[in-house]
This record gives sequence, C-alpha cells and structure tokens, in this order.
Amino acid sequence: MTTVAAFYLGHISADYLWDTFLSTVIGGGRRWLTDRIYQGMILVCGLFFLYLAFGYIVQGIGGI
Repeated sequence: MTTVAAFYLGHISADYLWDTFLSTVIGGGRRWLTDRIYQGMILVCGLFFLYLAFGYIVQGIGGI
C-alpha cells in the first residue's frame, strides 16, 4: 500500500510542478508571445485534443 501511496503522491507532485512551470512560462512569456503565436498554440492544442477524442471514439466503437 505504501508503494501505491508513494506513486500517487509522486504523480500528483509532478503534475503540480509541470502545471506551475507551464503557467509561469505562458504567463511570463506573454510579453514576447504575440497574439498570432498564442492563437496558433491554442489551435494546435485544440486539434490535438480533437485527435485524441476521435481516437478514443473509434477505439470505443471498435470494442463494442
């Protein structure tokens, strides 16, 4: 049980660290990040999430 707890705490800690890093980079980088680049990043992330969603839907239908 301690192994599971250690894994969980390590995973959550890494998530917080990564999210803090990303928010710092994006928040601090807003000075050099133009609106066009920012919109491009949002577009790429959105397309990636759509790709993942489509893949999960296809896998789900294939498993029926």
